[in-house]
Amino acid sequence: DVQIVDLSDLSAEERSLVKVNLSRDANYTVQAGFYSVADVQGSVVDPITGELISPGDDTYERAAMSSENIISQLNDLSLNENGVLNDDQVHELSKGMIAPYARILEPGLERTYFSFSEANPDKINHFAQLSPNSFGIEDTLGGGDQDYNDLTVSLEFLDVMRAG
Repeated sequence: DVQIVDLSDLSAEERSLVKVNLSRDANYTVQAGFYSVADVQGSVVDPITGELISPGDDTYERAAMSSENIISQLNDLSLNENGVLNDDQVHELSKGMIAPYARILEPGLERTYFSFSEANPDKINHFAQLSPNSFGIEDTLGGGDQDYNDLTVSLEFLDVMRAG
């Protein structure tokens, strides 16, 4: 039940080409994205000290959401209203492991959820892996209706190319 995308088999010169597909069936505004993780346990590199920070650590959110760890081309993914978006833009991802996050932007309910339960304010999982590269998000503190369709983020892998 580890919700990550593992691109560690790529060489340093290779890039994976990917498209993003979104669907939404929610009352809250949810914004999703991906960040770099150092291992399957969800540890992130602290951008200040270079040390690994584990989910559940008080500084995890700050480190995970730092510009050094956020995957900029897969950031701020959202739909303004319920429906589906199949994005035609192609993104390049390099070697490493990435995990999804979700920001709830509803006034008074703002929070960030990660795909590692220990990192979440309620210590429960707000992500379901719907297929190998598709993640469903539950946007309500405490688990809500647990339908994991409030926002769905799917990565469509197209090809691998050499950087250059």
